[in-house]
Amino acid sequence: MAESRAIDVYAVSQGAGTGALAAARAMPVFVLDVIVLATIVETAQRIVFGQAELSAWLMASIELVMNVLVLAPLTFATYRFALLGEVGSSLTKAWAHPAFAAFLKGSLLVSALSLGLYFSGALLGAMLPQPFATTVFLAAFAASVALSVRLALYFPALATAAPGARLFRAFADSAGHGWKVFLVLAVCSAPFLFVGLALEGAAREVEPMRPVGLILAGLRSAVDVGWTLVLALAAAGLYRILADKLLKAPVEPRS
Repeated sequence: MAESRAIDVYAVSQGAGTGALAAARAMPVFVLDVIVLATIVETAQRIVFGQAELSAWLMASIELVMNVLVLAPLTFATYRFALLGEVGSSLTKAWAHPAFAAFLKGSLLVSALSLGLYFSGALLGAMLPQPFATTVFLAAFAASVALSVRLALYFPALATAAPGARLFRAFADSAGHGWKVFLVLAVCSAPFLFVGLALEGAAREVEPMRPVGLILAGLRSAVDVGWTLVLALAAAGLYRILADKLLKAPVEPRS
């Protein structure tokens, strides 16, 4: 852990970008495999969602679970590359790693909590008149974002099997640094978000199995993978600066 807990937003964000390029160069086959898998999954989702009458809640839940399952191995390997110098070689090896099960469970849990907050606000807002509906929805959305920000250190702790990898310890280590953590993640996300939304809009206008639809799905998947790499490197950089309680084994009570 660094001696100073001050966060330089520019330095961490820039380091995340250069680190993501280094990770992609070190794990090119792994990265390409994830892009291909993500493209297949996204195309399948578009076909199913286009034909089946599913609720927005169910579609969002399916997308969340599939995104975590597809991207978690690469995220896991990227954390270990950034913090331990370990180079991941394949999806199957990431899945088989002893620490991956806990990482996957933690990723699904936090993602479900964030989605639950978001939809709770939307559901409650639908039952209220304006302007209360908008206020409740925005408050729930802000709470969802705040939860993700405060738990950003939890995932690198899980990936590296840190002895103190607990949700409440991630909250404790990020206490007082929430806004700067948010700024780092926002700066790193902005370009990918804008490009991804543009590709999403274009993909909605074409059939998913047409060549153009497949190309757009591939580009969207490449953007998502790049975003995943950069966010993982950003979280790893923040972890180096802020991790304290996460690095310490819990004290066992005396019998």
